[in-house]
Amino acid sequence: MSLKSAREFFGDNWQPLTLYGIVFAMLGILLFVMLGSLPGGYSAHEVQSYQASTSLQHIVHNPLNAPYTLLTRGLLQLHDGLITTRLAATLIGLGTLVVFCALLRHWHDIYTALFGTLLFGTSAWFLHMARGGTPDVLLFGLFLLVAAGVWLRETANPIALLIALLLSASLVYVPGMIWLIGLGIVWEWKALDRVFKKRLWYVTLGGFGVVALLAPLAWNLYRTPQLVKPWLGLPASWPTPLHFLHNVIDVPLAVFVRGQTNPETWLGQLPLLDVFGIAMFAIGAYVYYRHFGLQRVKLFNAILLAGTVLIALGGSLTLTLIVPFIYLVAAAGISYMTGQWFKVFPRNPIAQTIGIGLLVLVIAGSVTYNMRQYFIAWPQASATGTVYVERR
Repeated sequence: MSLKSAREFFGDNWQPLTLYGIVFAMLGILLFVMLGSLPGGYSAHEVQSYQASTSLQHIVHNPLNAPYTLLTRGLLQLHDGLITTRLAATLIGLGTLVVFCALLRHWHDIYTALFGTLLFGTSAWFLHMARGGTPDVLLFGLFLLVAAGVWLRETANPIALLIALLLSASLVYVPGMIWLIGLGIVWEWKALDRVFKKRLWYVTLGGFGVVALLAPLAWNLYRTPQLVKPWLGLPASWPTPLHFLHNVIDVPLAVFVRGQTNPETWLGQLPLLDVFGIAMFAIGAYVYYRHFGLQRVKLFNAILLAGTVLIALGGSLTLTLIVPFIYLVAAAGISYMTGQWFKVFPRNPIAQTIGIGLLVLVIAGSVTYNMRQYFIAWPQASATGTVYVERR
């Protein structure tokens, strides 16, 4: 892009670019502020993540979650400390937000993209995962893979193909993710077959990359069979049918009614969504029900169903796996609300401004609630102090 065309682009788009800049500046501050001091220490899991990343030899011998441990290892070359485990998670979280916003903008309008990203990026669950120094943040990788798949399906772009192949190979290192990657291949087989035939040279190049990425994992699983079960994300002992059914019910309960007690990553038994989030999710679910024929609606249903089953098994997969898709549905509810308002007042800028202003106020209330939950209430909870005891 020449300097002249760049000036013309920024001149024509300065307003949306300014809004994007403000939102991501705010989210960036939230991700990095007090990263090493909140909630006052480090957990045992963060210490384990640090120890797993200090030696390349250790990563080679136990390659599970290698994308995270390798990133942490790279950051350790710049600064040696436990905070590097959180920095690695934060960088992955920031990348997830950028893709989340881009996908919303592709499907909806700028208001939905900004409001939806703001809700997701300030949600207490996202902040816990993106600011916690554990590989759990890699579960956002499923959303990144879906976004790459959308790009590939709609454009057949060779770069999208390479990204999808390499991202899939990287996510195979995440315990339990192989099931969802396999489901995705089956789901998109026809589209993949069509793209592969058109982009044979890129498929060949990507295939070599996939083999190179997966070779260390395959060798270690062959040499150390005891890694196979953790790699598959299976529980140490299978739940009984009644216990499994109870776990299945607990997943939607954790989203809308009450969460599971885990002071390392959550405050008490609060649900994932607040009142506004629940309302927007309900509206978004209604919109998707009316447009059930859309490919993404069917895909979301499949992911939520498969994710719920895998989470209920009690293995390594957690609610983090499906959280981005829950907020995508909530964002569809926001899109429906703004669309209906503009439909009633198509040519009245004052009414449109009032409607957007009211929505901003409600979203600000939701954002404030989640920020207070994460930055104020959670660090002061006595249960949190019993988990974060490491002071280095």
